[in-house]
Amino acid sequence: MENSVRFFQVKIIRKGTKPPVWRRAYVPAGITFSQLACILETMMELPYSDRYEFEFFQRKDRLIEWHEEDEGVHDYSFRYLNAPDTFVNERLLHEKWFTFRIRKAFDQPQYRVEIEKAIDSIGLTVDGHTEKLNCPMLIKEISCRNESAWTDGNVINTELKNKYFLYPAEPEYLYLAEVRDLLEKGKGIGVCKEMEDRHIHDRKSTRDMFGEIADLVGKAYVEEVKNKLAEVPGYNKETGEISIESEEDEEKLRGLLKQTEAELEELQEQMKEKFRLEFPKHTQDGTSRSPSVEELLKEYTAKDLKEIAEDIGCPVTAKQKNRLAYEIARFLLTPDTMRSLFLEMDEEQLDTWESAMGKGCYLPTEEEYEQLDPFINLNYMAEYMDDRVEIPEESKTVYGILQKTGYRSFHEEARWLLTCLRAFDMILVIAPEKILYRMFQRKSGIKTTYTDFENLLKKLPDRLHPCVVKNGKVMSRVLLKENLYRRIEDRQRDVECYIPTEEEIISYGSHSYPDCEKSYVRFWEFLHKKMKLTEMMCDDLCMEAFRTLTTGGLLSDYMDILNEEEIVFESDAQVNEFAQLFMTLNNHTRMFELRGHTPLEVRSLLEKPLQGKKPAIVPMSSMAADLLREGSEQISKAGFILDLDSGADEIPMIGFPNGMNGQPVRAVKKVYPNDPCPCGNGKKYKKCCGRK
Repeated sequence: MENSVRFFQVKIIRKGTKPPVWRRAYVPAGITFSQLACILETMMELPYSDRYEFEFFQRKDRLIEWHEEDEGVHDYSFRYLNAPDTFVNERLLHEKWFTFRIRKAFDQPQYRVEIEKAIDSIGLTVDGHTEKLNCPMLIKEISCRNESAWTDGNVINTELKNKYFLYPAEPEYLYLAEVRDLLEKGKGIGVCKEMEDRHIHDRKSTRDMFGEIADLVGKAYVEEVKNKLAEVPGYNKETGEISIESEEDEEKLRGLLKQTEAELEELQEQMKEKFRLEFPKHTQDGTSRSPSVEELLKEYTAKDLKEIAEDIGCPVTAKQKNRLAYEIARFLLTPDTMRSLFLEMDEEQLDTWESAMGKGCYLPTEEEYEQLDPFINLNYMAEYMDDRVEIPEESKTVYGILQKTGYRSFHEEARWLLTCLRAFDMILVIAPEKILYRMFQRKSGIKTTYTDFENLLKKLPDRLHPCVVKNGKVMSRVLLKENLYRRIEDRQRDVECYIPTEEEIISYGSHSYPDCEKSYVRFWEFLHKKMKLTEMMCDDLCMEAFRTLTTGGLLSDYMDILNEEEIVFESDAQVNEFAQLFMTLNNHTRMFELRGHTPLEVRSLLEKPLQGKKPAIVPMSSMAADLLREGSEQISKAGFILDLDSGADEIPMIGFPNGMNGQPVRAVKKVYPNDPCPCGNGKKYKKCCGRK
């Protein structure tokens, strides 16, 4: 590690939340897992506990604070390490994620911590000058609508800055209580340059211990056999050979061998019994543990069950936990409910689910677990402490009913219609229902009649899409408030609705901005390569740009967003390039006021061809326009009309001639088809951003 403190950027996701609830943070390298536990407990507002656990599933590693009373509570398929003796760097550099939880604290959430990247140093701008970050820090969070207990991130960052400041230290291998004691005394968090795990305290796996025990028993038994052999006449200790000189000697030897064989068999049975107790039969793959949906729900508190019921739209009347679990289980185990909830899963997830139906209780791969996690969150599937999973028989029965009704065909069409609705909400907002039907037909292989389409639309759960149908029109649900849809219709241009391509529908429906549009691709690359922003931040800023432009926002509105994110331009040239790219975005963004068209497309649609007039000369480049302008009198005398405007697009431009702190200067530039494209890629305008 370099002299500057090295950080890891992590995303801490609360398991079982939908939509996901998470916080993104910087955590320091060069610390032990006990120090990291202290930081995570503070960041995620967990109660202080030294019963924390880190689990690296793919490595089969779990890190805890080793207490003598924990001897019999572990899962022996994992290797246990002592968290205070183990540094974070090696695992956080080479693994993609880990689980963090408080052991046996069933009222506390578990967290999936994704390791996004390692950073050598982080600079923060404070009062006009840059300082290196010297403490853990929250940088972003997404919470749910009922998140009343989550403290503001700025308050937590203040605590982290004041108490968790970093200082260079030698390895101390501190337990969590010792780490907290130093923090309370204002000592901060010690960060080590020379990191070496203290293996002497590593918790050994049961297999390792059994191996050592067997080895020791074996050696002791060999010594015992040697002692008994010494009683046999003719035994040579030096060579280990036996010289039999009489039948009596042979009989004694046979008796000894028989006794030794019996003792060895007894020892083997003892070892088998020990393994049988530690690895009961039901932990083996394929053998069912007979889970039920109701029993899975009983693991929650009554408060959690009420939230689950609200999330899935289950009406409940009970207040007692077991009764709540019963009512929710009955609701979940109906074909209509499963049909609706499974629309949240994609085709690959359903494939994995159907494969799991025939496997009983088994240990999934990391990829399989990722696909099955939504089913586990819905309690249609059991997840055990040893990370095996299993589908209850009652869940299989209900899904079997769906399969007989052609559910996969329904699922594919319904998922596509949901994608169309999300795209519709982004670029049209309000339009006749038949416009949505035309979008639905864009997908190859779709041959649904209009009547079947209407029936499919009625079957979609409201919670999965943002639109409603009213008076033969599809509209964004938010427009119903105070009849906003009437105002939107009054503002829309008198042009036909744009019908996006299949690729565009997927892009809008999946990524919340047109990531396939060239202007957005160039804008993203500028943010990533020249502004040095992360891929995730580039995606977020492209979404914000799209949202700003589709709602009639200006460049100044978008600059406010950049200021909130503390994004700083390096030079005036970078500001000008950014402004030009943003103007290009504006011209190529589909807007609901233009019925899904871009500003450039609408301009072309509204141009009326000249009729009954003299032949017109239209220049195709700026150079040609200048030459024709000089000879305009001669051209007019020759009986021709000189049209210098219809072949050109007017591109809004913005510059900062007085520096990035000065007032921007706005202008309009005419760009002809054969001119170099303003985006700067070297192509002609008609073959790049001006392609129609």
